[in-house]
Amino acid sequence: MFEFLDLTDLSSTSGPATIKALCKRASDPAGDGSVPACAGVCVYAHHLPLVVSQLAGKAPKSVVVAGGFPHGLSSPLSKTREIEDCVAAGAEEIDIVFNRANFLSGQETAALTDLKLQREAAGDAYLKIILEICELGDSETIRRASELALQAGADFLKTSTGKSTSGASLSGSRPMLEAIRDHAQKTGQAVGFKAAGGVRTREEGQAYLDLVNEILGEKWMNADRFRLGASSLLQSLLDSR
Repeated sequence: MFEFLDLTDLSSTSGPATIKALCKRASDPAGDGSVPACAGVCVYAHHLPLVVSQLAGKAPKSVVVAGGFPHGLSSPLSKTREIEDCVAAGAEEIDIVFNRANFLSGQETAALTDLKLQREAAGDAYLKIILEICELGDSETIRRASELALQAGADFLKTSTGKSTSGASLSGSRPMLEAIRDHAQKTGQAVGFKAAGGVRTREEGQAYLDLVNEILGEKWMNADRFRLGASSLLQSLLDSR
């Protein structure tokens, strides 16, 4: 399960030493080469050059939050410029946030256009679109938000920012996964899924693995299509070896 983890530091007080330690831990979680490297290291853009230099193009991947994170309410121009700057700085994956304010007020076209502009700005970088499912409400609403994110060209759908009232949930993940399944059947495009926030134990991580396998199948059992964004899960995995 180590190879599915994105280790994250989105603290406002972390300095270079903390980020270097995070990169080292993600590259060699047990400290002795006995377990696989994690999938990614996710930081704010301020720390991206350091992460890129520490990882040097090897696993884990360099991941950055952008596009007005964590609310997605910046202007479209500022979002695209931020994303373009991150790509230029070497980000391999960009995590952006679905504009719930537009979507929940019935402005679906504006929400979709916003995502498409950010998709274009990301270029060849993997684009994860965070839905923030705890703010969307019922399964039908989560499903519709997922469909818009898929229509915009997401490479991954991600449950949560970790900055709201709660994170991932199995019930909220199901409509996301069903949308990904139906999108793959319709278009042939396999979009990834990331559960982020609140996944702390091996058993909780396994529950998401099982759910993804149930709905999407074994082809999603790799880091290009499945992630767990829960840094606290790492210690549980190490302790339970």
